[in-house]
Amino acid sequence: LPLMISNAAIAYAKGENVFVETTKIDAMGRTVQLREFRYGVGKKLAALLDIMQNRFSFCGVPISHSLPLEQQRTLRNTYDAPAGLISFYDVRKWVGLVEDEQNHLALLKQQLSGSSLSYLALLMKGLFCLAFYDQNKQQIRNPNILPLFGLDINNTNMDAAVDWIIRGTKFKGIETKPSKFGVPRTAFFVNANSINECAKTTYLPDLLRQADCLFADGSGMRVAAKSQQYKLRDNINGTDMLPILCEQAALHKKSLYLLGAKPGVAEKAAAKLCKKYPELNIVGYRDGYFKPSENDQVIADINASAADIVLVAQGTPLQESWICEHRSELFCDAILAVGGLFDYFSGNIPRAPIWLRELGLEWVWRLMQEPVTKFKRYVIGTPEFLYRTFILKQVKKGM
Repeated sequence: LPLMISNAAIAYAKGENVFVETTKIDAMGRTVQLREFRYGVGKKLAALLDIMQNRFSFCGVPISHSLPLEQQRTLRNTYDAPAGLISFYDVRKWVGLVEDEQNHLALLKQQLSGSSLSYLALLMKGLFCLAFYDQNKQQIRNPNILPLFGLDINNTNMDAAVDWIIRGTKFKGIETKPSKFGVPRTAFFVNANSINECAKTTYLPDLLRQADCLFADGSGMRVAAKSQQYKLRDNINGTDMLPILCEQAALHKKSLYLLGAKPGVAEKAAAKLCKKYPELNIVGYRDGYFKPSENDQVIADINASAADIVLVAQGTPLQESWICEHRSELFCDAILAVGGLFDYFSGNIPRAPIWLRELGLEWVWRLMQEPVTKFKRYVIGTPEFLYRTFILKQVKKGM
C-alpha cells in the first residue's frame, strides 16, 4: 500500500494519469484492460487493484495465447471466469514443457472445472515457476545461440530441432555450425549434470563443441539462462523429443537404430515404440555393454541396417566420446546422445507425474526411483551446479 500511494503521488505531482492501460485478448477472445502505475517502484502492483475489483484474477483464463474462434464461443457459453496472471498453459510455458496446441483447450477446461484446492495448487506452482523459470519482459535477449558455460547452446523450439534431425532443415542459429559433408548430423543434450561433468572431465567440453547442435535440457539450464537474462525457448530434452521424433520418422520414412543401456533394455524399448507407432521402422538395437575391441562390429551392424538416425544411450561422457570418435565411420544421417532415454521407453522407469514436471522437478522423481545410483548426480550435483552458476559465475565466464 505505501508503494501504491507513493506511485500515485508521483503521478499527481507531475499532473499525469496515475495508470497506464494495456489492452490484451484472453484465450476466450475477450478484451482485458490491464493497468500499471505510470511512475514509481512496483508498477505492476496496480494489477492488485484489478484483482480486488474482480476484473482480473491471480489464476484464470490466460492472456498469453488465444484459442480458435469456435472454441472461444463454446468456452464463453460454458464458463464465466475472469482472465488471470497464471494458468496451466503459462506454468508449462515458463518451465519450457513442450505443449501440443490441440491440448490447450483441454488444459483450460481442466483448470476452469477445478476445485478451490486445485486453484490454490495452481497459484503455488505459478509463483514457484515465476520465481525460478519465467523470463520476464525486461529479459529481452533472445538470441539464436546462447553462450552458457563456454558452450554455444542452440536456442530453438522442439519442432525445429526434430525437423533438423529428420530432414536436415536448418533453423536460426544452426548456420554458424554447419555439418561437414558426408558426416552425420550430431546433437547432444546439455543439462546440469553435463556441466558438472565438464569440470571433472577436462575433455568433455571439447567433445560437446564438436556437435552440430547443443540443446538445453532441464530446469537447471533454464535457471542458468535466466541468470544471464536470456530467454530460453523450449526445454529440449530427449524424453519429450522421442515421441515427436518417432512420429516424424514414421511420416518421413526414416529408420532408427537404438544403441546403449543395459542388456535387453534397448530391445524392450524398440518393441514398445513400434507398438505405439506402428509405422515406425526400428532397424536394429544393441546394448551399450560392448568392449572397445567390438567397436568395428557395432559400426558394421549399424551400417548394415541402413539406419537413418542412431540414438546412443551410454551416459555422459562415454556416449559423446564414442560418437565423436566414430561418427565419420557411420553412414547414417543423424546421431543423438540420449543418456538414460531407453530406460523410460522400455517401461523400466516410469515418467514423473505432470505436476512435478510443471515445477521443473523431474530430477526429484528420478532420485526417488534410484536413490542410490542417482544420489551423487542430484543430491550433490544440484547444489554444485547452482554454486557454479551463481557463486563461481561459470555460466558467464565458462568452465
